[in-house]
Amino acid sequence: MELSAKLVRSHLNFFKPFVAGCSLETTRKGQDKLGELMSALHKREVIFRDHDFEQFKGAWVMPKDERRSGVVLYLHGGGYTCGDLDYAKGFGATLADECGVRVFCAAYRLAPENPYPAAVEDALEAYRYLLEKGYPPEQIVLCGESAGGGLICALCLRLKELGIEVRFEKENIWTFDSKGELLITIMSSLAQEESRSISENCTWGQRKRMADGKVSVPFSRFLGYDRGENSELVVNPEQAEIVKRIYTEFLQGATPHTIAAGLTADSIRSPGGKDRWNPKTVQSILQNEKYKGDALLQKCFTEDFLTKKQVKNQGQVPQYYVTGDHEAIIPEDVFDMVQREISMRKPGPNRHSGVRGFSSTIYCGECGGMYGSKVWHSNDKYRRVVWRCNRKYDGDQPCGTPHFDEETLKQLFLSALNKLVGKRNEIRDSFDAIRSTVFDTDALEAELAQVEAEMSIAAEQVARSIRENAMVALDQSAYRARHDALCDRYESLKARCEELKETISDKQTRLAAIDDFLRTLMKQEALPTTFDPMTYHILVERMTVYSKARVMVRFKNGMEIQA
Repeated sequence: MELSAKLVRSHLNFFKPFVAGCSLETTRKGQDKLGELMSALHKREVIFRDHDFEQFKGAWVMPKDERRSGVVLYLHGGGYTCGDLDYAKGFGATLADECGVRVFCAAYRLAPENPYPAAVEDALEAYRYLLEKGYPPEQIVLCGESAGGGLICALCLRLKELGIEVRFEKENIWTFDSKGELLITIMSSLAQEESRSISENCTWGQRKRMADGKVSVPFSRFLGYDRGENSELVVNPEQAEIVKRIYTEFLQGATPHTIAAGLTADSIRSPGGKDRWNPKTVQSILQNEKYKGDALLQKCFTEDFLTKKQVKNQGQVPQYYVTGDHEAIIPEDVFDMVQREISMRKPGPNRHSGVRGFSSTIYCGECGGMYGSKVWHSNDKYRRVVWRCNRKYDGDQPCGTPHFDEETLKQLFLSALNKLVGKRNEIRDSFDAIRSTVFDTDALEAELAQVEAEMSIAAEQVARSIRENAMVALDQSAYRARHDALCDRYESLKARCEELKETISDKQTRLAAIDDFLRTLMKQEALPTTFDPMTYHILVERMTVYSKARVMVRFKNGMEIQA
C-alpha cells in the first residue's frame, strides 16, 4: 500500500501545476485524460468491469495476479467537483496492480450539479453494495486521495452511526474509540483545506475566462442545445422546435401555465426528462438570453466550497455579458419582444391580458364591454364558437351589437390589415419624422442624472445634520426644522426621480412596440390572405364592434381602420 500511495502522490504532484487557475470544465477534462492514461499503463495487468448504480457509476478493477483477499473501496479526488469513472479507474488500476487486490471504484456524483450530501450518500451506497457481494466489514479497505480522503472520513462517521467500526491502521485510530472522532475530524479538516484551495483556483480561472469573454456554460441538460466537442453550445434541431413553439405560443397570448399544459398534453418531455411541465420552467426558457445567442455569465455563484450551494447573484460578484457566443434559436428581435411582453403582463395599473386568440382585444361599441367566446350547441353536431358582448344581457335592454364567429373575425382583421399594408411606406415615413421628437429621452435622462446627483447631496446633508446633532449641543427645535426640511427635499427629489424613470421606461417601451409594429408591417411584402395569430397580436391594439357593417380596428401605431 505504501508504494501505491507514493505513486498516487507523484501523479497528483505532476498534475496539480497544470490545473491551477483553469476553468472547471478544463480541469475536468484534464483530470479525466490523466485517468485514461493511467488505465492504459496498467491495462495488461488488470481487468475492468463496470457496474452502474441508479445515481452514479462504479467499476471493478481486478488484478490478473491477485495476491490478497478482500476488496479496496476507492474514492477519487478532485475537490468534489472533478473526476469521472475513467479517472477513478486509472488510480484504481494502480492500486490493484501494485497491491494485488481487487479494487472497487465509485465515481460519486460531483458538485456543483449535485451538492452535499450526494457524494457521501453515493459512498455509503457503494459500501453497502460490497457488503451485499459478501465482503465482511473487516475485509473492506477504505481508500481515498485528496477530496476522496475527506469523503472517506465522512463515510467513517456515517458508518459509525450505523454501528460499523472502522480502523485506520497507520494512524491507529478506531472510530468507536473516544478519541477517534476527534482525530477523524482533524483529518477531514486537512482534506477540507485542500478542497478550498482547489475551489479558489477553479473560481479564479473561471472568472478570468469570463472577463476575457470566454464562455463555459455548465449544464447537464439544456433544452435546445447539446454540448459540442469543445464544450460549445450546439443546436439540437428537434429540441429547438420545442423552444420555438414556446416563444411563438407566448407571443400569441398564451400564459406559461397554458403552454406547460399543452406541452404535457402532447407528451413532450421537460428539460429534466419529466412527463409534466412546470410553468416556472417555461418562464425560465422565455427569459434565457442564451436562446438568442448571448450568454450572461455568473447568474449564480457557489457560496460555500464545501456544500457547493448555488445562490442567485444579486451583486455580490461581477457578472459578464457575452454577445454572439453561439448559434441562436430565437431571433434577437423576437426575444426582445417576448421580454417586453413579459414586462407588460406583470401586475400593475397598465397590465394587459395575455390570453390567446381574440380575447381582451374586441370591445362592444355600444356599452364598452369586452367580447368573449361562447359555445353554442356544445353537445351536438351543430357545435360552434361565437364571440359576443359579455354584457349583452346585463341591462334591461340587451346590446344591439352582433355576434361573430371566429372565421369572420379573422377576415375582418385581414381586410383592415390589407388597407394598412397599402399605406405602409407612408406610415413608416411619418413615424421616422416624429421619432426623434416624440420618443427622445435625452433631456429626461439628463434631468434624471441631475436629480440623482442632488439626491446624493441631500442624503449627505441629512447624514451630516444627524452627526452634528450627536456631537454638538444644538437648539432642538431649530435642528428639527432643518432636519425635516432636508428630509422633505430628499423625498421630493426621490419622487421626481421615480417619475422620470417611469416616463423614460414608458417612452422606451412604446418606441420598442412601434418598432416591432413597423418591422412586422414592412415584412408584409404582399397583401396577406391567411390569418397569423402572432401578426394580429403584434399589430392590433383593439377591435371595436358597432354593427355588422361597422367594425373598427385600432392598430398599435394609433391608426384606426374600418374593416
